[in-house]
Amino acid sequence: MLKKITILIITCLFAVTSLTGCTYWKGYSKSQCKQLVADALEEKYGEEFVVVDVGTKSAGAYYSSGLLTATCHPKDDNTLYFEAEYFEYGKGSYELDDLYIQSIVRKQIKDIIDPVLAEHFDDFATEVYIYGLAPDYDAGIRNPDEVTIKSFSQAINQNGKKNASIMWILIEDSQTQSQDKMLEILSGFTKELYEMKTVIEVHYVPRDVLIECKNFINDNIHDPNDIQKYIRNKYLIQEYYYVGSTQTLAFSKEYNYIEH
Repeated sequence: MLKKITILIITCLFAVTSLTGCTYWKGYSKSQCKQLVADALEEKYGEEFVVVDVGTKSAGAYYSSGLLTATCHPKDDNTLYFEAEYFEYGKGSYELDDLYIQSIVRKQIKDIIDPVLAEHFDDFATEVYIYGLAPDYDAGIRNPDEVTIKSFSQAINQNGKKNASIMWILIEDSQTQSQDKMLEILSGFTKELYEMKTVIEVHYVPRDVLIECKNFINDNIHDPNDIQKYIRNKYLIQEYYYVGSTQTLAFSKEYNYIEH
């Protein structure tokens, strides 16, 4: 009987340990993992951050122990959410990749897109994703107060980093535009993208899909890339390409996935 009670106690302790996350990642508890990311962000940018949640994922042989993923925001701004990844780079050495600076630039880009589109469309939705969860995309900017579209795009090019972003514009299908007309509309804001390089996807969607996407976008805690779950491979898409270094905006191709 005593043996059975001992086994039961050990089992219960194991269950409690698992629930509290004592070995969530590399021996750290979940709360400790949040603190690791928060500390790394503070060291990098000189301000305090809140880590809302963390997760883990495998990243192949390069990160043999996998890595931490995190959803974060600055302590002073709970509307500016961004993703981060924390991983061991070599024995006992840790690195952080994050989209903090990109998230600031993303909001600035949306602020220049929306007024232009409002001149032409009754309703629309926009989303922007700027790549950055890898050292090759790091512009080297550490002072968020000095970040602008111009300074970010120039820093990316000057430092020889990868310059890549994607923009989604959702318009109700009753307001479908010709390629030439859409080029004219887009040119109303692309000059303010400076040296950014971006693919611009214009999606013409039914009214209910547009509303659904707007609700998704209005939720601050979301991955901009997830907008594709609502629109990808379903409706008419016009794709354009902007290269800031040459101030070139061009039509690329058109898809029509509407089923008849």
